[in-house]
Amino acid sequence: MPHYRTDIRKQALTLVSGLPELQGYTCKAHFPKSISDKDLPVVAVGTPRERRHGDGLDSQEAQIDLIVVVKKKGGADIEDELDEIGNVIEDLLIAQMGANGELETTEISTAVDGAGETRVGTLVITFTARVGLTLS
Repeated sequence: MPHYRTDIRKQALTLVSGLPELQGYTCKAHFPKSISDKDLPVVAVGTPRERRHGDGLDSQEAQIDLIVVVKKKGGADIEDELDEIGNVIEDLLIAQMGANGELETTEISTAVDGAGETRVGTLVITFTARVGLTLS
């Protein structure tokens, strides 16, 4: 049986890779340390951090950071393009994975490098996924 973080990553990657707005993007289940401009556009998902809280003698709640990163080239309106893509991703993941508050958005950030005709923009959406665990 796969680990619950593996399930979260796979589900998120499957959902975002099926979006028409991300057609033509390379989809990755990890964060490359660096991405060449030649490899853009890219969308990646990861679960880099988990926190646990006891909610009983034999159970805990795991709070996992699910991060979705979109990196693409664009022009003067790249921030607007990233905002639109971010809205679509956020709405989809919350609708499909967020039943009963099990997934919520906790942070969104955008960074743009360059000026002029070709700029590179990065959108990072951080979600918190909640999973109940039974201790053995």
